[in-house]
Amino acid sequence: MTETAREARVRRALWRQGRHVLRKDRARSINLDHFGGYMVVDADSNFIVAGARYDLSLDDLEAQIAEDAVSRS
Repeated sequence: MTETAREARVRRALWRQGRHVLRKDRARSINLDHFGGYMVVDADSNFIVAGARYDLSLDDLEAQIAEDAVSRS
């Protein structure tokens, strides 16, 4: 599966689990505030839910989504 497809799947799962939006770091270089990864933001309040420094990877997000799905069952 390509990274683009994985990213789209994570975006859909986050939206279904709580109206969260996935934001990708667009910074050209890695610095103290940008680690080149992803951030999860609440769609209604624009509040950062996770990854305040864009420090989440797709692997981290997929693991968290799977964990949340198990806990809801």
